[in-house]
Amino acid sequence: MSCRSALSRRFDYICRSCLQKRSLSTARSLAEAANTPAHSETQRLVLPPSPPAENRTFRLSESRKLIAIQGIDTVKFLNGITTNTLPDAKSVEGLYSGFLTAQGRVLYDVFIYPTNHTRNPALINGSDDPSFLIDVGAALAPELLRHLRRYKLRSKFTMSLIDGFDVWSVPNSFRVGDTTTSSTAASLRIGCVDPRAPGMGRRVVLPSTIDEATARAAAFEDVPTAAADDELAYRLKRYLLGVPEAPGEIISGSALPQESNMDYMSGINFHKGCYLGQELTIRTRHTGVVRKRILPVQLYMGSARPAVGSSAPVYDPSFAPPVPLPTGGNISRVNKKARSAGKFFGSVGNVGLALCRLEIMTSISLGEGPGYDPEVDEFKVDTDAGEGEEVKIKAFVPEWHTTGTITNEVA
Repeated sequence: MSCRSALSRRFDYICRSCLQKRSLSTARSLAEAANTPAHSETQRLVLPPSPPAENRTFRLSESRKLIAIQGIDTVKFLNGITTNTLPDAKSVEGLYSGFLTAQGRVLYDVFIYPTNHTRNPALINGSDDPSFLIDVGAALAPELLRHLRRYKLRSKFTMSLIDGFDVWSVPNSFRVGDTTTSSTAASLRIGCVDPRAPGMGRRVVLPSTIDEATARAAAFEDVPTAAADDELAYRLKRYLLGVPEAPGEIISGSALPQESNMDYMSGINFHKGCYLGQELTIRTRHTGVVRKRILPVQLYMGSARPAVGSSAPVYDPSFAPPVPLPTGGNISRVNKKARSAGKFFGSVGNVGLALCRLEIMTSISLGEGPGYDPEVDEFKVDTDAGEGEEVKIKAFVPEWHTTGTITNEVA
């Protein structure tokens, strides 16, 4: 890995898609893939009153499912169909990765965790063969199982959806405990650092029945706690940081890895061997210009425009659009006819995510036109409501897009 300046990172907005005429998925397919309904008065009343605290833990039992996979050919098989290099089966640290179509479109973004070290009979079936858990969006878990079976052929491994475990997002300060003195703690230590953006913390997998007494007996230094609004608050956290997930924002079968920021989120190893969808992904890396990226956005109405020069959206739970905003809704210029500026994916309050044309909606210059004027240009989310107050939208480029490192990148 190597640090790169903002100028050099600019050239990473490179993509083969700009040379292709294939359009993105329609608004209808986006709506079907979304995992949340459009913003409504009912939803507004239960929105988090403020952004989640840094030390908050989130139980993601509704939005995430786990697939257990084990067998002598597991490592070779997964390395052949995922975008990242699988961790050693004896490791305790997982990673973020993705499954692509043969044409290089994202099917599923996942976390993959080794589990051999746990010696948990529910996960390793009493065998020493490589064993992993795949953490995937709940709505996509059955599809991922079918995808794995499609390419399994004669590979020797077993796989199944498992219950009895929950995925948690916890702060970096969270500690499982001293695994050298507690076999119970060692058996529960499944997860990894969430590398997608600074501030995302860690992912851990814990038994669904875990309570404070169990955690203390396992030598946990911290006990995770759940709340009724964990899923919504976690989505708000992701939106503020600009982190998309499938199926709501990374649209299965349509999204491109670079447009979905998977290269910036440490989800692609550009130096590994062949895998399904690699050809277009590598070509995209080296030949084109990425004209679109998924970015955090702030919604507003009237003259309540975010200040010029603001670097991130500011959350306002009281924001309520006059009409529901369509998932996959088109983003266009205000008072000016021009090409589509992007697609709106969804929001919590006034903060959301959208697929944005960079040169139109941000100050990133690709050298192809007059570009974005922050003093003049405004954008709106198109609706079918006809006349009425416009819901406007402003995009932000997260700092981690232009500074820092990309995992698996070399000098």
